[in-house]
Order: sequence, then C-alpha cells, then structure tokens
Amino acid sequence: MKKTLFVSALLCLIGYQDALAQQNISPKDSILQIIKSYTIRDTVRVNALIDIQPYFLLDEHEQGRAFIEEAISISEELDYSTGYGFSLNALGAYYLRRGHIDSALVSITEAISVFEKIGENHNINAAFNNLALVYKSSGDFDKAYETYVSMLNRLEGRPKTSSFAIIYFNIAALYEAQEDWDNFEYWMIKMVELSDSLNFIPGVKEGSLGLAKTAIYKKQYDKALNRTSFVLSDATTNGEMAQIEARAFDLQGDIFALKGEYALSIVNYQRSIEVYTKINSTRYASVIYKKLSDVYISLENYEEAFISSEIYHQLKDSLMSAEKVEIIEELQTKYETEKLKREIDSAEIENLKLLQSNQRSRSLILGAFGFVFFLTLFGGVLFRQRRLQQDAQLQMLELRESQKRLLVEQEKRAAELKAVRAQLNPHFIFNLMNSVQEFMLKGKAEDANKALHLVSKLMRLTLKHSEQELIPLNSELELITTYLEAEKLRFGNKISYQINVDEEIETEFISIPPMLIQPYVENAIQHGLMHKEDPGEVLIQIKELENEQLQIVINDDGIGRKAAGLINSTKPEKHNRFSTKANEQRILNLSEQSNQKGSVSICDSEKDGTGTKVIIELPLEILLTRA
Repeated sequence: MKKTLFVSALLCLIGYQDALAQQNISPKDSILQIIKSYTIRDTVRVNALIDIQPYFLLDEHEQGRAFIEEAISISEELDYSTGYGFSLNALGAYYLRRGHIDSALVSITEAISVFEKIGENHNINAAFNNLALVYKSSGDFDKAYETYVSMLNRLEGRPKTSSFAIIYFNIAALYEAQEDWDNFEYWMIKMVELSDSLNFIPGVKEGSLGLAKTAIYKKQYDKALNRTSFVLSDATTNGEMAQIEARAFDLQGDIFALKGEYALSIVNYQRSIEVYTKINSTRYASVIYKKLSDVYISLENYEEAFISSEIYHQLKDSLMSAEKVEIIEELQTKYETEKLKREIDSAEIENLKLLQSNQRSRSLILGAFGFVFFLTLFGGVLFRQRRLQQDAQLQMLELRESQKRLLVEQEKRAAELKAVRAQLNPHFIFNLMNSVQEFMLKGKAEDANKALHLVSKLMRLTLKHSEQELIPLNSELELITTYLEAEKLRFGNKISYQINVDEEIETEFISIPPMLIQPYVENAIQHGLMHKEDPGEVLIQIKELENEQLQIVINDDGIGRKAAGLINSTKPEKHNRFSTKANEQRILNLSEQSNQKGSVSICDSEKDGTGTKVIIELPLEILLTRA
C-alpha cells in the first residue's frame, strides 16, 4: 500500500514539474513551489528539499539550513538512509561555507559512513568533495588534492555533469591558494569548457572570474577586463549570482587600480560593497574598504583614506555581530558632515596657495607682508584642522565605548534569555523517563518507544531554539504540541488540549521569542490540572487584534491561582517563576524596539476563582519584520 501511494505521489510530482516547465519557471522556483505545495512528510519531500540545496551555495545560507534540517528530520522518521546521508552532507557544506570546520568535518564524515553502509557510490562523491574542501580550509593541500584525484578516478567513464565542473573549480582553488597560476589556469579552462557545454551558468561565470585572475597575474589587464565585463553583462546584484557579481566588481576595481585609473577603481569597489552589504557578506565588504583606503592614499586623498580605513577596522572588529550593516551605515553617516568641512578647508588652503603664488611677483615688502599674512591664516587653518581631528577622534572613542557598553548589555541579556530557552524542566524529563520504565515493565513497548521519541524531539527542538533570538510561530507551536502529547502520554485522559489559530494568521511568517508560550502551558498543567480530580483541558488561542497586535491566550479549567498557590506554598517552582519573569522582560524589549505596547496578564477564568487565563499581546509589526 505504501509503495502504491509513493508511486502515485511521484507521478503527480512529475506532472507538476512538467507543468511548471511549460510556464517557463526557473528550476529553483520550480523546486520551491513543489516544496510549498507538496507537504507530505515522505521521501518525495525529502528529495525536493535535497534538490534545492545547490541553489543556496552562494547566499541565503540560513534558508538552506532550514530545508536541510527538515530533510534530516523526515529521513530519521522514515529511516530513509539515502536522504539522511545526503542531508548530512549538505549540512556539512553549510558549516563549511560558514567557516565552522570542526562541525563540517563531523557532518561530512558521518555522511560518508552512511553512504558506505548502504553502498551509495554516486552521492558519496559529493561527500568526498566536501571532505577535500575541509582539508583545504585546514591548509592540508596535498590531502585535498589526493581526494579530488581519487574522486575523478571513481567517476571515470560516467557522463560529464556540473559536479565535474565543481571538482575542477575546487582543484583550481587549491592551486590559487598556493599561487601556482599555471595549474590554476589549466583547471579553470577545463571548468569553463565543461560548464559552457552543459549551460551551467554559475560554472561559466566562476570560471571567467578565475581566468580574469590569471590575466591580471600576467598583466593582461584588457583581457581580464573583458572577462569581468562578461560576468556583469546581465548582472542583477541579487539572488543566486549576487556574490559572483560582487566579486566581478571587486576584480574590476583591482584591474583599474593596477592600470592607474583610480576613479573607475573606486566606482567598482563601491558597487562591490553595495552588493556585499545587500547580502550581508560583511567579511568581504571589509576587505574592499581596505582596498579603497589604499586607492585614496594613491590619490593623496588622505581624508577619504582615513574614513575607509576606519570602516575597515570597525567591520573587522565587529565581524559576526548582529549589527554588521548598521555599523557601516552609522560610520558613513558620521563622517558625512566632517567630509563637507574638510572639503571647505581644502578649498581655503588652495586659495591661500594661489594667493602666495601671485604675491611672489610683488615687491619685497609686499611679499613679506603677504607671506606673514599667509602663515597667519595657514596656521589658523592647521589649528582648525587639528581641532576637527581631535573632535573626530573623541567622537570615535565615544562611539566605541557606547558600542562596548551595548555589546556587554546585549551579551548579558542574550545569556539570560539563552538560559531560559535551554531549560526544560528536569522534573518533567525524569517523570517521563519513569513512565518509559513503567511502560517497559508492563510490556507496553509501543508506548515506551513513543515516550522516548517525544523526549528526543523535545530535547532537539529546545536545543535548536536555544541558539535563536526569534523563531517562526509554527516552530513554537510544534514544541508545545510535542510537550502536550508527552503529558497526555503520562496522564492519559486526565488532560486534553486544543490549539486554535485564526485562518488569516500565517504562522510561518510570524516570529516570536522561543519558549515564550511553553512555560505558561506547563504552569497550566502542573498547577491547574494536576490538582483537579476530574479531567481538565488547556485551550490555546491565537488571533490578530484590530490594533495590529498578536494575541496569544492560554486558558485552563484547573483549580485556579488561589488554590494552586496554597498547595505550592511549601514547594516553590523556581524554574517556571524564572521563565515567566524572563518572558515579561522579552516582551518589554520587543515593545521598546517597535514603540508599540506589548503585555502579559494573568487572571482567573471563572468568577468563582477556578481556571487560569494568560493573555499575551505582542506588536505584530516587528514580528512580521523579523520573520
């Protein structure tokens, strides 16, 4: 039956892909539409999530990672080894692009192990390719080269695909790192020829940039310029090709600088910075600011050289922080007024120099008078410039100190919030593990297995969310559902729950702080329903208010706050007390950032004091902005 359903789904999927092809939709958009429309958690969806990964090689890394993690999750549920291995390899590639070499090595090695166990000889080559990149990143070029040669030997006799072009590119990159330009050019030519025959556009453009580098090395600047111009012939400065285009502008800046055409060099460097800033590639943007500084020095424009150098050092210091783009904008804005003042000062100096030149033809007395007059004014200008420089340095020191204070405060808040996110009540875990033991003793293996699965899923979701400031609302609801299912498994029909979300709310596009709702749900069960003799229910309702607020209501029909307070007076729950207090602070922070009111209130559900209702209201504008 499962096989029949799988084949039917696959045929539908193929038909859907054909329809998209007839509409002239790009491969990437085609796969994304499949992922959006085909939501069944089976091997078809896993393969679509895997197929989308090559389109996230250059940018949109975090979106790619989300797809990878979903593919891993489904593959584990289905025991789908091929999908699991390929997803692990894609996760290793993600870590590699982010510079996390140790994490990349772990994921890629595990992927190779999976492929070897199932005899998957095709996909194992992709894992070995990433392994070679790990060797290269760690500086072991010989081992990386041996890995690539071994891969090419394994692929001997197979039809040439874009995978070969990627291997050629990576081998060329090894020689580039060693400044062996002859071998670098050889492999780049092979890459361009193959990519051109396959119409593999990223390969053609990357290869063209590589050949532009060899032309620069050979001082063939016009040839190098033709190569980069070809890459930029249909530039869009967004999407998958953004980084390639940014590097093309960067190379053109290098070429014009080497030719002494500094004005054109500056224009291209600034275009490159614009693209890198747009796609949040701060690391590369900082390097180009250093190049800009060098060009301005060549032009003897020391003011602009100083500005570019300062931005370079600021970006270098703040790399990997959450305020990368803001720092660039702040520094550029900060110097705008000072730049205008320096231009006026420069004009005054030029006028004084001209005055001195004209006065040389006058009499000795007039010349001496003019010279003294010039020195007086020039000294005043120098004094003014020195004052301006001192003021600029003082402002820079104040900026750095304020940034340090802000960073310390942010780190303090992040540590507190991370502690909240990472906590999962140990009593609940111990109780659930005791339930597993009880199920095993009673021979209820299925219930024991389900309990272990819920514990594993809760731990995975909690650890995953602990690294994020905001998560999609549907991810928080997934964690809450898992938690409630675990509690139902423990207590059977004693508790029930409902989660109602208004239809107009798209939970995947609204982000909230992680573990925001869960502590209140846990309170409802532990302090409300567990002390009630009859079965109880937790109702979670989420809707959008007219004042553009997101309202989350957690309502239970338990014994109420007063009765629960008497019972718990001798055994305070520090965990949830700390969690709910931290939640109030997080809601306050969101309110301050959006200048809109956010709140959390707790009241009795019924007039007789039974039941408890928690009402959370958040500013919807900032939640949508950060989704």
